[in-house]
Amino acid sequence: TNTNTNTNTNTNTTRNKASRTSSSSNSNSNNSSSTAPHIPHNRHNRRRPSLRKWFVFLKHLRAILAVAIPSWRSREAFLVGVQSSLLVSRTLLSLHFAKLTGLFLKVILERSPRMFWAVLINGALTGMASSVVNAALKYLTNVMALAFRRRLTTRLHDVYMRRRTYYRTALRDCDHRIVNDVKTITDTLADLFSRSLKPMLDVICATTQMATIMGYTSPIAIYAYFLATAAIVKRMSIRVTKTLKRKTQMEGEFRNRHTRVTRHAEEIAFLKGDTLERKILDENLQEVVGMSCRLSLRKFAQGILDQWCFKYLPTVVSMPLIILPFLLNPASRPSSELAARYYETQVLVKKAAGSLGELMLLHNKLAHLKAIMGRVAVLLDGMGHHDDDNDDDDDDD
Repeated sequence: TNTNTNTNTNTNTTRNKASRTSSSSNSNSNNSSSTAPHIPHNRHNRRRPSLRKWFVFLKHLRAILAVAIPSWRSREAFLVGVQSSLLVSRTLLSLHFAKLTGLFLKVILERSPRMFWAVLINGALTGMASSVVNAALKYLTNVMALAFRRRLTTRLHDVYMRRRTYYRTALRDCDHRIVNDVKTITDTLADLFSRSLKPMLDVICATTQMATIMGYTSPIAIYAYFLATAAIVKRMSIRVTKTLKRKTQMEGEFRNRHTRVTRHAEEIAFLKGDTLERKILDENLQEVVGMSCRLSLRKFAQGILDQWCFKYLPTVVSMPLIILPFLLNPASRPSSELAARYYETQVLVKKAAGSLGELMLLHNKLAHLKAIMGRVAVLLDGMGHHDDDNDDDDDDD
């Protein structure tokens, strides 16, 4: 009884001190707010936090890549080199296949059986080589993701288990970050490498090939359309970075709740807390489902805008740019060769437009990577003796 009385007395004293402290801080804040000068919020002041966030993201990305690829002699660097070689081969095969499609049209117009069999055999061999390269690209992407995950997880295990960091850290969902977030980051990095390098190679090689047929005017006009459309879409796009970051945190909290029930199962059963624990789990589940639905709706609206602007509308814009060079120039070549070059140009323009559209859509992958990159980077910094879950001031750029 004496112990409880002393505890209550200490609690009341602490509350009184806290109330006095809060009241004094409120008065000080009111005085400071009344005397503080007004700073106008211009456009440059709004852009500085956005640039700062992107610099932090690049810093985190560099730290993670330094762990995933420790040196150019490592196995991971070798995999990146092999993957790059396969991507170059895939681009060259795509250009060769575009030329073959034009030759098929030339065969039909000239009615040459000998040319038909030669083009057919060439197309079969090209298709076989392309299937091998495509399968190898998917396989190496998975192998790269596993290699990156092994390096990164091993480093995190070393940091996590060194000097009792697992006991001293203030982070509540280290298990979710090490298991789920690391896997998501490594899978995204491996996939992002293929999805960024291959479209860039396609755009460069297809533009060079188109320039030999119809000059640089039409390709430059098409790329100018894409740049203007990208600027417009960026202004109109629905930003999902903060929602995605909050959903990732809520998933970790939900998993942490289940882990806590498993860890304290005996105490919960002894105190008959089944109903209360189930209520807590159901409430967390509803929050996760609600946030997931909100994120899905935003991605749905963003997908409509991206697909129309970067996939279907470019076809309408590019068709006049393809046909006009053939209409304005005199027919100095045979009609069969002219038709073959036109069809080849059409395939190249579609290839370049699709690749450029893929590059424009990479901001979705970067937004996903940016949302969870900091959760793993803070672990590499020593598990962070502070709780960064409250750092929700991330902008939506």
